[in-house]
Amino acid sequence: KTFWDDFELATQLPKAYSSSNSSRLLVHYPLHCMMLGRALLRGDSDYIATVDSPGFQRFQELARVAGLSRAFTLSVQLGLYTILRDHEQKEGQNGLTTADISEQLGLKAPDSQFRGVTDWLDLLVSIDTLQRTGEGQEPLYSNTPDADQYLAKQSSQYMGGHAVLYHDRTFPQLLWLEDSLKTGAQPDRVSHLVTPVRDTFAGKADTSESSLGGDPVAFALGMTGCNRPAFQQLAAQFDFSSYNTLGDIGGSAGVLSCCVAAAHSHMTCTTYDLPAVHEAAAQYIQQQGLTDQVNVRQAICSELTGH
Repeated sequence: KTFWDDFELATQLPKAYSSSNSSRLLVHYPLHCMMLGRALLRGDSDYIATVDSPGFQRFQELARVAGLSRAFTLSVQLGLYTILRDHEQKEGQNGLTTADISEQLGLKAPDSQFRGVTDWLDLLVSIDTLQRTGEGQEPLYSNTPDADQYLAKQSSQYMGGHAVLYHDRTFPQLLWLEDSLKTGAQPDRVSHLVTPVRDTFAGKADTSESSLGGDPVAFALGMTGCNRPAFQQLAAQFDFSSYNTLGDIGGSAGVLSCCVAAAHSHMTCTTYDLPAVHEAAAQYIQQQGLTDQVNVRQAICSELTGH
């Protein structure tokens, strides 16, 4: 078998290499990312160190972890976990081939000269967002239980929107980090890559190009998954028995109000924010089945709107 034909061999390489072979740092980069992902998950990154130094290991990880993060956020932004869950729910079959995934996501089909999508999927297997079954040319890829719960849009616990925001907004801005540190401001050309956040929430952004991250609804909904756990804890631990109403100023998609209303049926909650994110709040409140308890009201911020 070739190096890539045996995926189990690839995922075990960190252990196999850690004993003697100091040339292991020259491994093909996608495979190296895969090995790093597996090692980070299990707390064992010896394979990238030739000296007994935690600092050396940590610096090696930091130098390479951006590749893993980019591969992961792209998988969420493209909707990979959503199409895999959709396939399982509609067809009753668990898993899609590389060719199937490429077709549904609009990626280049695999052939004898190109296996980039397969490498990318195998990398995601190595960081436990995907499962791979089968060998040879057409293995099947499916969601891990955690990915199905948190990264598929059909899940009520979906938190992938935050990863999409990192993909659409944070990564492009980091391209100009050096300029920003030298001049104290981002270059004007950054606005062609990422919509200024003030324009996003003031409703002034051009939302025709989603990759600019200027859609206020997508922005607000993208934050829901990360905020929800803290809001649920607040709703569970704070004594709301003496209160009948709650107002959340700057409530975005209304997640705090929904968490409190869901936990306390006597409460009527109102989420206040700029008009640009009202649609996001309306969508979220309806999804949670709390339209009788949670209202959306307009809040005006003159610094953003100019009024």
